Amino acid sequence: MCGIAGYSGLSPEKGRALLDSMAAALSNRGPDDTGFLASGTMGLAHRRLSIIDLSDGHQPLFNEDNTIALVLNGEIYNYRELHKELVMKGHSFQSQSDSEVVIHMYEEYGEQFLNRLDGMFALAITDFRKNLLLLARDKMGEKPLHYVDCGSVLLFASEIKALVPVAGEFKSTTFDLNFSALTHFLSLQYVPDNMSIYQGIEKLPPASAMIVKEGRIFSRWSYWKLPATEINPNRTDATKETRKIILESVKSRSVADVPVAVFLSGGIDSSIVTAALASENGSRIKTFTAAFSEKQFDESEKAASIAEKYGTEHQTILIAADEIQNRLQSILAYMDEPYADPSALPYAILCEYAAKQVKVVLGGDGGDELFGGYLRYKLDSFLPESGMPLAGKIIKRLAAGLTVDHNKPVGQGIKLGVKRLPQALSIPQSASMLRWSSYFSPEDLMQLFNKDILKYINPFDAHDYLTSVYTSANEGRNASVKSRAADLLTYTAGDYLVKSDRMGMRSGLEVRNPLLSPSLTEWALSLNPTLLKPFGSKGLLREAFKKDLTSSVLKSSKRGFSVPVSLWMKGSWLDMYRDLSRSEISITKTLFNSRFIEILITEHMAMQNDHGKKLYALLALEIWHRR
Repeated sequence: MCGIAGYSGLSPEKGRALLDSMAAALSNRGPDDTGFLASGTMGLAHRRLSIIDLSDGHQPLFNEDNTIALVLNGEIYNYRELHKELVMKGHSFQSQSDSEVVIHMYEEYGEQFLNRLDGMFALAITDFRKNLLLLARDKMGEKPLHYVDCGSVLLFASEIKALVPVAGEFKSTTFDLNFSALTHFLSLQYVPDNMSIYQGIEKLPPASAMIVKEGRIFSRWSYWKLPATEINPNRTDATKETRKIILESVKSRSVADVPVAVFLSGGIDSSIVTAALASENGSRIKTFTAAFSEKQFDESEKAASIAEKYGTEHQTILIAADEIQNRLQSILAYMDEPYADPSALPYAILCEYAAKQVKVVLGGDGGDELFGGYLRYKLDSFLPESGMPLAGKIIKRLAAGLTVDHNKPVGQGIKLGVKRLPQALSIPQSASMLRWSSYFSPEDLMQLFNKDILKYINPFDAHDYLTSVYTSANEGRNASVKSRAADLLTYTAGDYLVKSDRMGMRSGLEVRNPLLSPSLTEWALSLNPTLLKPFGSKGLLREAFKKDLTSSVLKSSKRGFSVPVSLWMKGSWLDMYRDLSRSEISITKTLFNSRFIEILITEHMAMQNDHGKKLYALLALEIWHRR
């Protein structure tokens, strides 16, 4: 796990100082080693966190005659099989590094090699024979890659913080705020992969590659897509194959020359990963669980039951509200873009704790999208695809007098569900995430932005983005498959994987997600959806691993990594937001309608509605603005 950076279109004299600056900005991602290459018009920088081939693996890596060089952030899980194949074809290796396999795969197969890689990665290859720079990102988008096109110079890096300080020298821009990205953030809690919060900085999308020659983009393409065909095995075969692929995914993602641990939340997904790793490992593994003092949000007892079953070295870390508040600004300030998923806060503390003992942790992200774990997949099937706007207006009036309970985990209260129903009825299924979201709706955004800013924004930006992805995902498949595929391409890539990468790298910790392996993704999205029913309970997963899990986990309903943010935004966190929003440099003062925000606060404090996530998004934006 590492950080990478580089350029195309500069002389070695200009480029070398640039590489030093960018590498320094990525020090958290790779504290163990630093490497540079500046030759011709191209340059590469690498910061290394040693996971595989600890005694070697220095980057940039080269082919036999030094005409091809590579820097890679991530891991290639099938490198041993590829290594054997390449040796048989006559390639010679200088190390046992998984990264060196990539160079020889490129030599042997050219641009087509990318689809053969099973891994999480962002990579850059300089081919001095063809005078080109190749940039690529893994299929699911686990590892980030950003770039700035300066016309005759192109700069790239793992994180935006390595680009902003240096790119201004080559591009006449101040990297102004991207208003479209801002509306996406307020609607979704993250900035999607097809844009960045800054004008002029782009992200290479997942499963994409790009060729650059003399500082100019020559071509860009997608090398892998989600499956569009459907298979319909019998239930027994589907259960056996699901189990087999998951066990293989966990095994491949546990390859390392250092101990591998698990983030065990107490949910079915991380419990399955723990069971699979404990069975495969043959020795005692470490598991880490976050616990909250607010017991209604705490699932640490279920996690402990799995840990006891498999004899793991289990550690429960109590996450207190005051500790998170004390760390809130430093955690969110690390993010390059505004980010408002509150689960990132305890996750960051969990990463800090785990990083003191291990370098690699497996997580459980992906199971809900692949196997229908979200209740909204079921709820969407009861609503017309285009929604019921008139019914939504009627219910909104009827529900106006209901109060909500901030002490209950998000999504569990019946009253809260009734409060959200009008929004769900007003938004079509193609934007399912917005249907059930507790962030800002298009209607909210019309009231949130002040009149001077409103002319620059489109309140339906996120709606249009989700609809576009939904429409193009698995054309011809049924609605439930499209929703799950769209979630993988938007929510999973833009939120969950950003959280695991940034919060892990903030502490020098590598987080791997076995349930997001391409093989498992292709299998799960190809299955006839009836095999996954009942939606919301992940029936196929429970069936495949019923002998491996405890009864408390098997019988539990979907909770997610619920964080009591609505409760916390009634006290000192709200005071923090008020203080920040009143300062002279407040972004709230510049962009937003303070009267609408006061309405949100009043309703939230009186428990007339749950605006905790909206208020937290505004707080996160203020903190990001000051980073």
